[in-house]
Amino acid sequence: MENLQALAAEKARLEKAINDTVLQLGQLGVSMDESLVDSEDYPRGDIDVHAARMSRSELRRLRSDYKDVLAKIEAGLAAVHAASKREETGAGPAPMSPSTPAVLPAFLVVGPVTALSPAAEAGLQSGDKIVRFGSINAGNFAGMGTIADLVRHSEGKPLVLSVIRPSSSMIVVRLTPHRWSGPGLLGCQINELPGASR
Repeated sequence: MENLQALAAEKARLEKAINDTVLQLGQLGVSMDESLVDSEDYPRGDIDVHAARMSRSELRRLRSDYKDVLAKIEAGLAAVHAASKREETGAGPAPMSPSTPAVLPAFLVVGPVTALSPAAEAGLQSGDKIVRFGSINAGNFAGMGTIADLVRHSEGKPLVLSVIRPSSSMIVVRLTPHRWSGPGLLGCQINELPGASR
């Protein structure tokens, strides 16, 4: 499986390149679908036809590459979810075995948790520090967009979180994103700890 962090970086690069190319077409005064010839089938004299064709070709290539990257990210997230499902240990918070030390540091922190939300049902508390979110950890964390994508792709499916709580030892939380009466699929804020992303 390709590294999700590298794929996220490539996705961001392609998004910028696509936006830049669309702006170039706009500056040339032409869209992707607009005809480049006049009513007599001669190249239009009011635009740079060659530059417009080059920009259109580049935009098609970038969009094709972007679709490929999105497909790889989706496949990677599916693999992450499958690995997370294999690691499920039961519902609700449960103490981790003392023989399983936290090798990687926490990289996320839980903000306010809304009552009766999926996060509250799972037992998450404000201030919890997350060492593992599904199979995403500090070693392969590619930014908050990756977390958001995983949550969206996991609607109705449990995610296993390893959590450090000041008042107790590390615990495992089984969080199932789903629609509820409030906004989002979790009902809590999850923020990146400073220096977590590489």
